[in-house]
Amino acid sequence: MMKNVNLSRVRSPFAEKVVEELDKLERSQAWLARRCDVTNATINRILNDSAIPSLSTLYQISKQLKLDFTELALLIVKEIGDEN
Repeated sequence: MMKNVNLSRVRSPFAEKVVEELDKLERSQAWLARRCDVTNATINRILNDSAIPSLSTLYQISKQLKLDFTELALLIVKEIGDEN
């Protein structure tokens, strides 16, 4: 008998926080991209941990989702530190 295996990638705490807030607000990644003046692909790469947001994009994400900028920045810094 085959087991059901969850092959989805685990998101970083930063990406998890942003996705959680998008879900709570019932907003899409496309909405966030428009509000941050970046492409959908950029938001997708950020939330799939393939890219780190610029400070201006990070600021816009925090502003649009009403999240604390410093808290989000620290989540990214911690993640970078954990990789080294």
